[in-house]
Amino acid sequence: MATSLVTGYRFGPFELDLRAGELTRNGRRVRLQEKPRSLLVAFAERPGEVLTRAELRDRLWPNDTFVDFEDGLNTAMRKLREALEDDPQAPRFIETVRGRGYRFLAEVEPVAQERLRPAGEREAAPAASEAADADPGGGKRGRRFSGWPGAAVLAMFCAAVAAGFWYWFTRARPVLSFASHNSVLVADFDNQTGNPRFDSALSTAFTVSLEQSKHLNIYSRLQIANALRLMARGENDRVTAVVGGEICRREDIHVLVAPGITRAGRYYVLTAQLVDPQNGNVVQSYLQRADGEDRILAALDSISTDLRRDLGESRYEIYRSHRPLPEVTTASFLALQDYADGATAFAHGRHEDAVRLYQAAVAADPDFAMAHAALGYAYYSFYFNQPAQGEVEFRKALALVSRTTDREHALIEARYAESQGRTEDAFRLYQDYLRQYPDDVPIHESYARLLRLHDRFEESIPILQQIVQRDPDDATTHSSLAASYADVGQWAAALREYQTAFSLEPQLLATGNLAREYGFTFVRAGQDAKAEQLFTAALANPATYANSERSLAFLDLYHGRYRSARQRLMQALPVSQDPFSVARIRYMLAVIAEGQGNRGEQIAQLDRIMANFDVLGAKVLYGALVGQAYARAGQAAKARKILDRIAPLANPRAEEQVAFVQVLRAEVSAASGDVAGALEMLKPPGPYDGDSAAVLTTEALAHLNQQAGHADAAIRWYEVFLNGENCHALSWEPQQQMFVAWYALAQDYRERGDRAQAAKMVTALLARWKDADPGLPLVKNARKLDAELAAGR
Repeated sequence: MATSLVTGYRFGPFELDLRAGELTRNGRRVRLQEKPRSLLVAFAERPGEVLTRAELRDRLWPNDTFVDFEDGLNTAMRKLREALEDDPQAPRFIETVRGRGYRFLAEVEPVAQERLRPAGEREAAPAASEAADADPGGGKRGRRFSGWPGAAVLAMFCAAVAAGFWYWFTRARPVLSFASHNSVLVADFDNQTGNPRFDSALSTAFTVSLEQSKHLNIYSRLQIANALRLMARGENDRVTAVVGGEICRREDIHVLVAPGITRAGRYYVLTAQLVDPQNGNVVQSYLQRADGEDRILAALDSISTDLRRDLGESRYEIYRSHRPLPEVTTASFLALQDYADGATAFAHGRHEDAVRLYQAAVAADPDFAMAHAALGYAYYSFYFNQPAQGEVEFRKALALVSRTTDREHALIEARYAESQGRTEDAFRLYQDYLRQYPDDVPIHESYARLLRLHDRFEESIPILQQIVQRDPDDATTHSSLAASYADVGQWAAALREYQTAFSLEPQLLATGNLAREYGFTFVRAGQDAKAEQLFTAALANPATYANSERSLAFLDLYHGRYRSARQRLMQALPVSQDPFSVARIRYMLAVIAEGQGNRGEQIAQLDRIMANFDVLGAKVLYGALVGQAYARAGQAAKARKILDRIAPLANPRAEEQVAFVQVLRAEVSAASGDVAGALEMLKPPGPYDGDSAAVLTTEALAHLNQQAGHADAAIRWYEVFLNGENCHALSWEPQQQMFVAWYALAQDYRERGDRAQAAKMVTALLARWKDADPGLPLVKNARKLDAELAAGR
């Protein structure tokens, strides 16, 4: 007969492969060291029998190996139980038989591989077969297939078992009324351990585990903060089960999960309750014990998978999408706590605090991928403008692919592409992400912002409208929708959305450039006085003083009040510590000097920027701006030096950075006398250039065509640049080129014989500058041209 070689054992959800030396649970590998694995083999060989400690000693440490046997066996037993997630107080696998040893309780099925028969058996087999088929009378007869009914029954049985298993594996069984993509609110952990490290750390880990599901929509912490504020509670108030229920009823959230943790000796007990928030009934309860702090995340993971199944996900769906929580976050609760607190700080505009916390998280665990990604995104943002450091952190995060969930990795890739300026890649990656996770509201908003920044306003507005319809208390989305309305010239709608956003969250006015955007929406709507009131009121806050002075300076320049603008910028300069803010002020001082006809002062301010250029973050963008100013001021050599510095820094896959370099390259060529060559190398804005690059490129095309004497082309590009009354250069560095454009257009229209259009352009300029400083060269030239047009010349 053939013999079988035992190659492994199956018991419960586990399989031990002796050849590979691996233990798997439902097909997923379980880490198990050599000594615990040897223990498991001993138990699997003799299930149901009591194995004494002496027998196990001989099995694990043969040949009188010198070792601290008692401690070694206890350690190996503990690690084996951890791998099997077996509670010694209520064992499913390994029972302690007091005073004797241990017994393996589970049924064990050997996994066998058939060996070849010995040579003699292989030769004898045909004879036996022929004898079976022989006629009793001595003659041979045809082979009878007397075994086929049994084979058919066996096949049918196997098919039924397989079908039953597949049904069990793929069926969904929600325990309450819950449809796919309904919202789930996870309350804060009821932490009874006395260890504050578990507070936000466990909530973050639990959310990461649940968010691996494409079936659930976890209500975000930012959305919870908005709800708390509208309930007259603090944004950082604890979300207990009671408060969570109130939020659910207020926001029409279908499921509340109330988790908790307690400690009993060395054991931790993790619990969760699945609550129907409409009636407060506990639908399902969960409990897992963790033998030590290092087992908490595994226990939490187990609750997460059970909860997902009870909300209607099949075992098959969970198997496909779930990765063990300890592997994809961090084993350091200190790192988790810092990361969670950093995310909260960043969401609420405390960016410096956020970066310090993210840095602490990666110091506690250098392999914490999401903390590295968060740092990268922060460094790349305009709050810090440190792309070199952002690049380092993003690369670390992406290299740690085994430490992220599929969802997290997809989001890191999208954020990285966006930060680098790889706009086409970013659009694709965000779209791919949202196809997988269509209910991620914050990422819908990020995608809408990306659309808006690349002049795809018609696409961004419906997305933002859907978000505010779904969550009318989301202040950030209201402000984004306001900016989109402003971009398409819907001033009244934009002001309405801004006012809603700031009434919901007043501190947004102190975040980034939102106050300036809001104020200049008033300007575009013809309500300049309200913009001035807004900016002046913000001067009282030391945190926003410098930014408010800059905003008022932009408003002064919009009206041609160059002396007043210069005074405001000089007041903002001493209180501006950030090198990039200082550079922006000095650039505007150079613009003022140029407008006043003071070329020496203009060059001196540009030189001061370049003296500190190494510490600036946005080198490609700001280098293009400063180099362009040098080129137009007749300083071609200085402009070329900047071009040589920024060209190697530009990411060739970042369309916007490539466009900035190309603008400067064309300006240098024109300043060197080759205007025709400059026009050949300057391409029209591309679909992924972004608003800033599109503004600079469009104005440069108009300016260079003007230099070349191509009046029709100059008119066409100047009209695109001005975009009616909605010039996108308003309230940032190229703003004053608007007024140069009006004057240039007036000249071009007159040259073409269109005096009506010429008069319209010069009238628009003088109307804006009715209170302008009288000695400005542009004012003098515009008034002269206006008089000539009035006289019919």
